[in-house]
Amino acid sequence: MTTPRPLDVFPARVTVGESHWEKARVRTDGDRVEVWVETPKYPHDPIRVFLEQVDEITSSTVSSKYPVNQQRAEIQTPAGTLNVQRQGGCGCGSKLRTIPQTRTQALQQKGTIEGAIASHFPAARI
Repeated sequence: MTTPRPLDVFPARVTVGESHWEKARVRTDGDRVEVWVETPKYPHDPIRVFLEQVDEITSSTVSSKYPVNQQRAEIQTPAGTLNVQRQGGCGCGSKLRTIPQTRTQALQQKGTIEGAIASHFPAARI
């Protein structure tokens, strides 16, 4: 199995089986998919409500070249098909914007930072 490309969709409407979440954050990292939501009571802390292995991302129009109402993804998991639809807005003020980075995101950021340092300070060794 090939590792699917990373997805990070927020805010999103998510359904899998009988479960349904609004204004959720959906992320894939390697062969895992996770769904995060805020708790309904103050201080609205983020909680992970779904964590499952990714069998396959069967379709995805999640990118900046599509209008928000057309950004969807379908992710196959052992628990069933995860249907993701991007919702409008930016999620301003939501704590879901600050959940910990995935390993892939952290490595991408590290590579970007190291590249910037190397290009500005050639003598620096990291």
